[in-house]
Amino acid sequence: EIGERAFIETAIKSIEIPEKVTIIGKYAFKKCKHLRSLKFSENSKLSLICEEAFMETPIESLFIPSEVTVIEKMAFSYCENLNTLTFSEHSKLNELDEGSITGCLFKSVVVPKSVSFLSDGVFSTSHNLRCIEFLAEKVKISEYCFEESRNLYLVGFPFAKQVNLLIKAFYEVNEGCMIFLPANSKLIK
Repeated sequence: EIGERAFIETAIKSIEIPEKVTIIGKYAFKKCKHLRSLKFSENSKLSLICEEAFMETPIESLFIPSEVTVIEKMAFSYCENLNTLTFSEHSKLNELDEGSITGCLFKSVVVPKSVSFLSDGVFSTSHNLRCIEFLAEKVKISEYCFEESRNLYLVGFPFAKQVNLLIKAFYEVNEGCMIFLPANSKLIK
């Protein structure tokens, strides 16, 4: 485990998280203003990224390893240089918690099929986000999930059987935003 506040506001520039680390604690790398490179070992056992763990760091690229099941509240929020976000093809991620990746620069994201729930504001104020695809068969998207992601124009659910959109999930999003669902899927508002 990398403990709570372990490197908060330090001058660390890059880090490779060792294979055996299973938890990155609250605020562990918060406001590390020089942290541009974050890498995980190929066989990473990381399962939990805690609240605000990397908040306000200048990381540029992020690959979420397969064993991560939860990314907690605000974990990668306001990483204003984060322009690439990818998930392992074999991802076990269940939930993206409230505001977990808000305010980042990436233009497109493919959310793994294991993710069935997105909390409030997960992608809010992600002004460069243009396209997002959800691979799950059943997805629930909470309030304000995409709030003020004004350039979002395409949201796809290619394998969805049921999509539950809570009120204001797309609050202040581009009015031309298109949502694509298979013909046989059920949309619940």
